Amino acid sequence: MRVVGGLTGEDLSPAKEADWIIIRKYVICDKDGRVREYLIQNVSWHQYERITLHYPDTPFENRESPQEHLYRTVTHEDGVVIYRKMK
Repeated sequence: MRVVGGLTGEDLSPAKEADWIIIRKYVICDKDGRVREYLIQNVSWHQYERITLHYPDTPFENRESPQEHLYRTVTHEDGVVIYRKMK
């Protein structure tokens, strides 16, 4: 599996045909926002099925730093949304 995007600065054009796309709820930085906008504007969304997971979409996921980690699942956030390309 190849991951395209994130904050690597690589060419995002292959993402237009991705089997799976995840756009997180929170925009953490300017580059993150530009990736989101590119995907929103360039993906043929009618080809994708929206799936909402039963796991909270928090700004920094589960932090690995003990002082940042809550050690429990957040219950007051929207679920992570992923998109699966329909075949």
